[in-house]
Amino acid sequence: MLRSRSRRAAICSAAAALTFAQGCFVYRPAALPLPAGSEVRVRGARLELYDGGRLHAGPAECRAERLDGKLLDAKGDTLTLTIAPVGGMAGYSPRRLCSRLTTATLVAAPESTSVFARKFSPMRTTGAVVGTAVFVAAVAAAVIISGLEHADASYRPAQ
Repeated sequence: MLRSRSRRAAICSAAAALTFAQGCFVYRPAALPLPAGSEVRVRGARLELYDGGRLHAGPAECRAERLDGKLLDAKGDTLTLTIAPVGGMAGYSPRRLCSRLTTATLVAAPESTSVFARKFSPMRTTGAVVGTAVFVAAVAAAVIISGLEHADASYRPAQ
């Protein structure tokens, strides 16, 4: 019984640690150009997205309010990025065309578009480490107290 509680506590601790680890990064405003490989978030009222690695004549395939991904290329205000597979786009339309985009090119007009770069946050990391340590200590204390409550008081070791 105590073994399954310990296993459960370990699983809960690991899940909490993974949750807290997400807090180690933050998106901060950034000026263009950014180096290729940067993780970026682009926000705008109606971002016009073109499928693939370049702009072309004609209307955009997709429009979105927010785009998260890894920057492949930045030439002036034209950005090409790989869209994050989960939650990479928000407020997009039309759904049928936008949902299949994996690489998009857009023009980041300074007056209507904001670009943010993902940066390491020492304060959030410290908070995550301290929070995880407190959580693990609380779970360990609960497991120990629970084990003591169920202990046999009449038990005496053999001599």
